[in-house]
Order: sequence, then C-alpha cells, then structure tokens
Amino acid sequence: MLASIINFMLWRNTVEHIGTDHPKTVNANIRVHGLRWPSGNIFVDSETGNLYQPNFIARHSTQTTLDIVQAFDLAIPPEPYPLGLSRTEWEHAKHEASID
Repeated sequence: MLASIINFMLWRNTVEHIGTDHPKTVNANIRVHGLRWPSGNIFVDSETGNLYQPNFIARHSTQTTLDIVQAFDLAIPPEPYPLGLSRTEWEHAKHEASID
C-alpha cells in the first residue's frame, strides 16, 4: 500500500508541476521531482528510476509500535541490482525472462 501511495503522489506532484498528464511527458519529468513525506524527502534516482527514501533502524516494543533506534540523515541509495550478478547479467536475465 505504501509503495502505491508514494508512486501516486510522485505522479500527481509531477503532473501538477508540468501541467499535463501525458504519459511520455510525465515519465520524462518524474525523475527530477521529489516528494516531501512525513518520514523525510523521497526522490527518484535519475539513472535507474528507483527511489531514494529515508531509512531507519527500529526496535519492536509492543504489538503495535516500533521505537526508532537510528534515523539516517541521508537517504541510502537504491540497489536495483542485488549482489551476486553484475548489472549486465541482471539485464540479460531480465531480457531472457521477458514475454513478447
């Protein structure tokens, strides 16, 4: 749910800023707009399209709450290609798995 809300808010903010909801125009501009969020600023990596977002370490304290142990000042860069394979190997695997 959170990812859906964040994606919608990024789209909406971009549409409001550029004045159109034309998909190609929005896609070309969404990577230069961020989103102010209660937990901190969220923005899109211009190269990969992945999100930079605030990160926290928390401790579970009860059945319904988390205690923040550490909040990082800077967003941790996204890692779109998990360790173990190179970017080229991931891109090749993605291409091989695509359905025409």
